[in-house]
Amino acid sequence: MKFYLPFLFFALSTLHAESLDSLLSGYLENDLQLQKFVLTAESKVLSLKSTKIQNGIDVTLSTGTVKIQSSSDGNRRITLTPNAKVEIASADVSLEANVPIKINDGEREISDGSISATVGILSNNRKKRRVSLLEAERALLEAERNVKNRAISAEKEFFTSLKSLYKYAGDVLDANEDLFDDETALRVLIAQGYSKNSASFRQANLKVERDKRNVQEKQRIFTRQTEIFARKCGRTFNRGNVDEAQKSDEAFNLAVDFLPSEIPKATPEDIFSYDKNLFSESEQARWDSFIGELKRRTDSFYDSGDESSDSAGGKINFSYRGVGASAGAYFPTNSRILGGDVFSDGKPYFLFSLTISPNDWRLTSIQKKQDVLSSRLEKIAEESALDSYENEITSKITEFNDIQWAERSYAHELETYSILEKDMARWLREGSVKESDWRSAKNNRDKARLNVLMNALDLLIFNDSVRLMFREKESKK
Repeated sequence: MKFYLPFLFFALSTLHAESLDSLLSGYLENDLQLQKFVLTAESKVLSLKSTKIQNGIDVTLSTGTVKIQSSSDGNRRITLTPNAKVEIASADVSLEANVPIKINDGEREISDGSISATVGILSNNRKKRRVSLLEAERALLEAERNVKNRAISAEKEFFTSLKSLYKYAGDVLDANEDLFDDETALRVLIAQGYSKNSASFRQANLKVERDKRNVQEKQRIFTRQTEIFARKCGRTFNRGNVDEAQKSDEAFNLAVDFLPSEIPKATPEDIFSYDKNLFSESEQARWDSFIGELKRRTDSFYDSGDESSDSAGGKINFSYRGVGASAGAYFPTNSRILGGDVFSDGKPYFLFSLTISPNDWRLTSIQKKQDVLSSRLEKIAEESALDSYENEITSKITEFNDIQWAERSYAHELETYSILEKDMARWLREGSVKESDWRSAKNNRDKARLNVLMNALDLLIFNDSVRLMFREKESKK
């Protein structure tokens, strides 16, 4: 009678099994989501560069409108007004100068030019630019973190998938255990002289046939899942035609042969070595509160500059709760760039205006209340993150203790069943035990080995979970 226990379960795997690192490397290389995050991070680098350029020094040079005119006597007249403008966004300063030029039949005439300067005295633009720069830097930081976290998450998925495959293999061993028991019961009936046509024999034989089908079904599930796993790791695994019952054992052994035969023991992550302030939820809540408060302050007022030819000065536009005011002070330069008459008396002059909007007043009052609520919600989010941290710490400590307990338990179990299997093999040779007793002991030993492998993966999964709980410190760029 045929036994379906894969006797070469560990012998095969130790000869040809893929290494854990090799499979993991292939799994990460083929992870499309990780590739997407890498490209997104590269995009955020470009976005940050763009934002820095927009918030830096901007120089604009222009010829102005060039006018070419021909007269009846054949002379050509060209007029243009070259312009130069420098804007320093971080200081909210703008300087602009232009010089009109006329060219008559090759002779150049330069007219008086002008200069204007705008300085933001009480500038909200600087705050807005700071917000945009901070958000661009944050977007890049989060994109880089997403790359790292996705790599850890993909690694965790890899270990979880591998553990599932070992569990599927364990299901095959469990199914074989049922088959051994029922085959033994059937042989007992035969030894007792039961006829093949008897009800007891036929019922026992049907149980054996059912067990065989169950073993083959479990084998096919394991083999199919291993093939999917191999493809994700960038490997080619041919499981054969498992639809043919006689090839189920062969395909199963090939699948077992593909998987790593051992899992290197990992050093447990010390959760208390991580900075509490870098707990992911807490760090995100503090950032949201910080940038939210900065934006609320930025939106409380606004201003803009004004320009005046041949003068330097500044103008403030202020708006708060429906009341708007503008004021400016200008100081004529008393000269054109290239000399010439002055079109003002050279004395400073001032501008002032006041506006009131009742609707803006009411809307601003509502917005102010909304800002207070937003601030409170952000503080609650920070407190909630602190609670989550405490809960996660407690949960992880319990999980780690369970893993350690299981490690000791499974190690003892494997040692016990290994010794028993060796004794059973010796006793079988001596004729003091039945072959089914030895096969059962061997089956239990192999299941114990699987438990040891899965426990080692549990520790790797635990380590990845801890890493995902915290964020790295922001590097100084």
